[in-house]
Amino acid sequence: MRFWISAATLAAMLGGLTACGGGGGGGGVPLIASAPAPTMNLSVAVNGAAAAADNSGQYALKPGDTVEITPSIGAEWATAASDANTVTLRAASNFSAKWSAQIVNNTTAQATYTVTAKATSSATVTKDAVFKIAGGNSQNDSYRVWATNGTQSQLALNFDTKTYDMTDSAGVVSSDSFAADPNEAGTYVFKSSKVVTTFNAAKFRVTSDAVVGAFPFTDPQVATTFTVQPFIASRRILTAQADLDGTYTRLGLTYGPSLRDSQIRIVQLSAGGTVFQQCSDVAIHDMANCSAANLMTYTVTSAANNGWSYVNVANPADKALLTVAYVGGQRVMLLAGPDPTGTQHVFRIGVIATGPTANTARGGTTNGGWGALSSDTVNVSWAVTKADGTADNQSLALNNFLLPPGLQDAGLVPNAYFFMQNSALSVAVGARNNNGAGYMHFGLVN
Repeated sequence: MRFWISAATLAAMLGGLTACGGGGGGGGVPLIASAPAPTMNLSVAVNGAAAAADNSGQYALKPGDTVEITPSIGAEWATAASDANTVTLRAASNFSAKWSAQIVNNTTAQATYTVTAKATSSATVTKDAVFKIAGGNSQNDSYRVWATNGTQSQLALNFDTKTYDMTDSAGVVSSDSFAADPNEAGTYVFKSSKVVTTFNAAKFRVTSDAVVGAFPFTDPQVATTFTVQPFIASRRILTAQADLDGTYTRLGLTYGPSLRDSQIRIVQLSAGGTVFQQCSDVAIHDMANCSAANLMTYTVTSAANNGWSYVNVANPADKALLTVAYVGGQRVMLLAGPDPTGTQHVFRIGVIATGPTANTARGGTTNGGWGALSSDTVNVSWAVTKADGTADNQSLALNNFLLPPGLQDAGLVPNAYFFMQNSALSVAVGARNNNGAGYMHFGLVN
């Protein structure tokens, strides 16, 4: 038997079911509400203290400030600088609950750096912290180093973070911090585990484009040994050959097995920097008074690393590599490295000398000390603290033994020294065959 239901009846029945609604209260199928989007907030601290953004929404920083950013919810991180390589980070850490780093501006111009937090629970929820970093210290840079033990290195200094990297010729890097010397204005002290003496003479002073100081360098003659030795460092190297010309008063050291010796000479670059001459007479002469037999002439050509190779015209095995750098705006001739035999290391420093004039310079000594080197028109003196903490104080009369202009001798045998200076540097070296042979003290004029 079949039962038929009219369309009208069916509609009425469906309407009734709809009206029942499952318990009243408005009818229809209930909707599931979507979860609200998470909210991202950032708390910023600079050098451990809470920081607030300025009216532009940015945080002002000094180079080297340490920043901590704490998100209100777990986050992933992204960063961007206003210019590539402008900003670098030290001791960076970026966990979900915190981002932190020391922010360094590598230029002297203001830079911006943006740190973006992205919620781990929702890729569309982000928050930026924008930092404007003041220009870095103009002395932050890499300086080429010549040391009195006959080695060369590279010194990177950052005065905003008070850190340094000293990289030797083998690529070995010594890194640590430095601080202002509380006992000597304008002097900084290197912190180094390689200094094991009572007194730390690893210090430095700075001038335009240059650093003068002392550091515990690897001893080139005694493996795995470190000794504090004076150094000259410059970031401004002379590159135009014609500008080499000049007469330089040059003092030097030779360091080898059981040997520490001194050298005192007048040398000359001429003919647009293409000719180098020095006099090997036992007596110290300028070029005009050198005996013909002992006047050595060299040809000069460009070499790697902005250096200049000079080769003896009469003996090609007699050759070396010199550099002229600027220290305090003055040209300084520098040479450091093994001699042609490879058994000894040599150091040479030459200046276009003036004086003597009244001034005081401060710097290191080859016996591991640090102190003042002072002069006037009749005396040269020094007050040095040696590596063992004891004092070395001397005052010597300047003599006039018809030496070339710019070179002075001080004291008498067996405690004789030679002295030279320009407006930036003062240098003293022990005379050969004397108690001070192989000793040098140089410093940056105050």
